[in-house]
Amino acid sequence: MCIRDRNVLYQKEVVEKVNLTDDDLMDYYKSLGEEVRARHILVKDKSLADSLYEAIKSGADFAELAEKFSEDPGSKKKGGDLGFFTRGRMVKEFEDAAFSLDVGEVSKPVKTQFGWHIVKLEEKRKREQLPFEQQKDKLRQQLKRVRQQQLASAFVERVKEGAEVQLNPETAKLVIDRFAQDTSKTGLPVFSEEENSRTLMTYKYGSWTVSNFVEGLKKLPPYRRPAFSSDADLLDYCKNALIQELLVKYAEEQGIENSPE
Repeated sequence: MCIRDRNVLYQKEVVEKVNLTDDDLMDYYKSLGEEVRARHILVKDKSLADSLYEAIKSGADFAELAEKFSEDPGSKKKGGDLGFFTRGRMVKEFEDAAFSLDVGEVSKPVKTQFGWHIVKLEEKRKREQLPFEQQKDKLRQQLKRVRQQQLASAFVERVKEGAEVQLNPETAKLVIDRFAQDTSKTGLPVFSEEENSRTLMTYKYGSWTVSNFVEGLKKLPPYRRPAFSSDADLLDYCKNALIQELLVKYAEEQGIENSPE
């Protein structure tokens, strides 16, 4: 699928589906009248996120844990402090969690495209704004971008779910157990020739062996390689790694390459 095909797909599945009313703009305007200051701890592993959450509930210092464990380089050294932000600045799952908290409250682990977040609300305050009519056009453009991002994310999730990705339980357990052990100098576990040939995952259009899986990980810098402590972690990675192929297949099924656009 070429860039032009991707643009047509994006236009049809996202841009053309955004319809904003004046009521939508007013609701968005009102939501921008409040901003929050939050901290977060970002980790790749769900089990680590759960254990950190339990530690915080038991009295551990949030900022200290953020400095020690968080994988967000921008806030890590500041104890996870993100400063003040309004709606529309963060990914939806994170934003929804932050704005739903009371001051001092800590969220359960929240999953986003970046990993698992634990969010603590530090402050909440009103924010001065220009009159609605003076910034209506600007609000329309901002909200349009927000809605497009939301629709694009939802569309990608639908495509991934439609691919019917399934793990081979025995092979998945082998991979997860091996990742829990010491890895080689490459930062990746070593598998035998027989293990590399095992089918790890099947999906609507094909399958992956352990070797396919490892080769894909080698293309990622170490800091972008996720942790694999559960089937859910492994399945999530496989779906995300497949997305470009899945979008191509979806476009082909929709006849995008034959579209007049």
